[in-house]
Amino acid sequence: MIAAVTAALVLLILALPLGVWFRYDDGTLEAAASVGPVTVFRYPMEPRRQKPKKPPKPKKARRKDPDQPPEPKKKGKFPWTLLKPLLSILMDLLGKMRRKFLVSELYLCVRCGGKDAAHTALQYGKAWALIGALDPVLHNCFRIANRQAEVLCDYHSDRLRLLLEMRVTLRVGTALWLGLQALCRLIPVFLQYKKKAVQ
Repeated sequence: MIAAVTAALVLLILALPLGVWFRYDDGTLEAAASVGPVTVFRYPMEPRRQKPKKPPKPKKARRKDPDQPPEPKKKGKFPWTLLKPLLSILMDLLGKMRRKFLVSELYLCVRCGGKDAAHTALQYGKAWALIGALDPVLHNCFRIANRQAEVLCDYHSDRLRLLLEMRVTLRVGTALWLGLQALCRLIPVFLQYKKKAVQ
């Protein structure tokens, strides 16, 4: 009985969706991250009440020997030999993540404006051309459940305005499986690098 309940809980946790929602509206960005129905992060964050700060304690100045030379700073070197295998693992991971993400909500609204009616019409045509070029790319990378795009002409404005709202989800089990595969490939690479560094 206990084993069955434990297995059911594990399956329930693995089936939980990891969600990211963001909204861009003419220069204003809002975003949120959630695990299942619980929101774990929100931007912009709500202001917190600041506690009164205590005055800092005076620190005693250390005496330095004028004849003692300054200690040289150690500069960390980037392990360039790891770059090629890391890029290979990253590209393989991105390939496996293809169509693993579910876009449950995608809304795009472009309001075209210009100096005159002709310029506004030109912006209108460019916006639809860009949407038509991006549409197959999005369908190739994501599973899209609900998509809506519209382009409007605003003859009372002299600039282009953009509204984008998107919600992307990924199952916990899928994320763990992809992370485990990447980790299994990363461990031998780092072990081989450390072995060469010691030699």
